[in-house]
Amino acid sequence: MMIFIRRSYLWLVIVLTASALSCTKSQEPTISVGQPVKYAGGAIHTLAQLLDSVPGCTIYSAAWKKANMNAWLDSARSGNNQPVTIFVPTDNAFAAAGFTVDKINQLPLAQLDSLLLYLLVQGSYPSQNVINLQGSLELYPPLTTSYIKRSLPDPGFLFDTRYPYKYELYLGWANNSLHLNGHPVAPAGSQSFAATDGVLWSIDTLVQMPQPESYQVLTSDTVFSFYMAARRYSNQFYQRNNTISIFNDTLQMQLYTTGYGAKNAFTILAPVNDAFRRAGFNSISDITAYIDRSSPKDASGNAICTNMDSILNPGTIGVGNWFQRAPFVNTFFMTDLLNSSAINNLVVHQPAGLGDSTVFISVHFGNDNGQVVVHRNDYPNGRAAHIVAPHDIYTLNGVVHALDNLLLPNP
Repeated sequence: MMIFIRRSYLWLVIVLTASALSCTKSQEPTISVGQPVKYAGGAIHTLAQLLDSVPGCTIYSAAWKKANMNAWLDSARSGNNQPVTIFVPTDNAFAAAGFTVDKINQLPLAQLDSLLLYLLVQGSYPSQNVINLQGSLELYPPLTTSYIKRSLPDPGFLFDTRYPYKYELYLGWANNSLHLNGHPVAPAGSQSFAATDGVLWSIDTLVQMPQPESYQVLTSDTVFSFYMAARRYSNQFYQRNNTISIFNDTLQMQLYTTGYGAKNAFTILAPVNDAFRRAGFNSISDITAYIDRSSPKDASGNAICTNMDSILNPGTIGVGNWFQRAPFVNTFFMTDLLNSSAINNLVVHQPAGLGDSTVFISVHFGNDNGQVVVHRNDYPNGRAAHIVAPHDIYTLNGVVHALDNLLLPNP
């Protein structure tokens, strides 16, 4: 079964869109994009020349030269001369992440590649176009891997190693600032630099590729211990009642891929421990006792969610499918959710011929003085929940946001 997502209305379309570079540095990239942007005033320097002139970027320049990125770009553009956009961390950004020129010179090339290639995308994304974004634009750096360190042992059917994992980088603009993966990375009002062969942005944060799965994030942070206990105990409830093949709460938090490299992606709205306490669940034993009162089947004998899952499931945004053949986008950052008119109309659907299973997102979002407020669609006057810290935690398979309340039917 294939599942596709209509998300084109999340942003005003950028003049050029980037095609995926499904390669590593050691491979010849496959490139297919539109024509380069014509810059006002014209550009006279190449990206390599700009790197030598942009102030405060000496560490990046050293990394660029050691990795011989000029030769890599020449190879990547061979035959079509298409532009690229690079995001260049300043020396202060590298220093904040623990890097110096000496350390850069000692890094293995594979690790150096991961730093540089994650911040390089095909296509031209100058400031005059980026400022029109009204959500996050999904870009594909030329960075892949066939090995992922999973949070739990793979039972043998989750991760298809024949297809490498393709990293993604999300570009956005909010509060007069450039955003990458949901976080501001440049001073307010920053502008891009135009080159003859692309675009350069100077950023004050070293953005690196995601490492953990959502499961690892939610397990390691004790602020979500009630949430994870509820999810795990619901799994046990399903196992006891022979419905594990239908429901598994923690499986969707783990990365899995299927044929053609498709992977799951979820935006998880996870209530913090205090959210459970506000609803009267003062301990994990209160939660498990509540789940034990669930009915495993409905009146027709069909398996149903536990009563706790009925509360928590609307906060998992995304549709996963074992036989999915095309990736879909369900990764929403705060900058996306504040653009609530687009998200609230989002429909996940199947193409004709694969059955009627149109699915609507189960919650809707609002902007409460710059804070995202969430309500259930089936109980619009129910309890409001706000996204609070920690939020915008980008993972290998989506993004995690914390909620300050359970999404209950009652106010």
